[in-house]
Amino acid sequence: MPSSYELVNYSLRPAKAAERKMLCDIARRLEPFDRVEAYRYIGFGSIYFADFHLFHQSLGIWDMVSIEKDEVNEPRFRFNKPFRCVDLKLGHSNVVLPQLNWGKRCILWLDYDGKLDKLVLADIATVCSKAISGSLLVVSVNVEPDRKPGATPAEQDAHRLKSFSEVVGDEKVPLGTTGANLRSGELAKVCRRVISNEIGRELTDRNGPLNDESKVHFQPLVHFLYADGAQMLTVGGVLYEKRDENLVQACEFQELPFVRTGEDAFIIKAPKLTQKEVRHLNSQLPRVPPDQLSLPGVPDSDVHDYAAIYRYYPSFSEVLLG
Repeated sequence: MPSSYELVNYSLRPAKAAERKMLCDIARRLEPFDRVEAYRYIGFGSIYFADFHLFHQSLGIWDMVSIEKDEVNEPRFRFNKPFRCVDLKLGHSNVVLPQLNWGKRCILWLDYDGKLDKLVLADIATVCSKAISGSLLVVSVNVEPDRKPGATPAEQDAHRLKSFSEVVGDEKVPLGTTGANLRSGELAKVCRRVISNEIGRELTDRNGPLNDESKVHFQPLVHFLYADGAQMLTVGGVLYEKRDENLVQACEFQELPFVRTGEDAFIIKAPKLTQKEVRHLNSQLPRVPPDQLSLPGVPDSDVHDYAAIYRYYPSFSEVLLG
């Protein structure tokens, strides 16, 4: 079975590209903890290394670790590594993450192309048990519902509940979850709860022997939903010690319009617009309210979706290199 990077060019997904820029802005707000350039970035670069390009060039981060489980294609990863400062670690993240040096603040984007499962939860537990105060943890998973060909709606629900319980573990399924909760539009809510519960459970264990000022808390910041193809969920936030609560406040994350701390997600939609249409809308932004924007022939819903992410809307063009 081919790897996902052989099927999808992750650098050319518009909603994903907008998300990447939004996460960059959140990371930039970590300055009260330390210079962002002094952070380590940990991610899954694949062969495109799109997030590594952005975080190095925009944030100045030079300490970067890319974890690649596809060890067979090591030569291709090394060839595509964009900067000398990217340290390529081969192996599954369950193995690599525990072996890293955790004495430095990190920005971690565990950007999985697959669905939430026990392996993802194990990585989340590792980060929450080891990351130091001021670290940013972000997790992306596929939340496209399972489908059993030819099954009735009731059989679909039973299949989904059984499959979900098997992949995350019976004990990790939130109480009261039914198959109906795992349908399209609902699965993301359950996955977010499972991730949140895992973070809370791990921090409770970590904090047991610590005094109050040293106890580690988690401030949710990221709750994105988008679909360039499959429906994707991204959640995350900052890990901080109680004594650093004032630094979290000083970050002023709430000033970013897409930051979400609760149940409601920020839905990223990147409408298909021509460059002329984009320039026309940009000429009216940011001062004009979205309901007063004008663009002939384009649905109002597309105009509103663009206005919500216009600063992060990607611009793709063909470049011919000699």
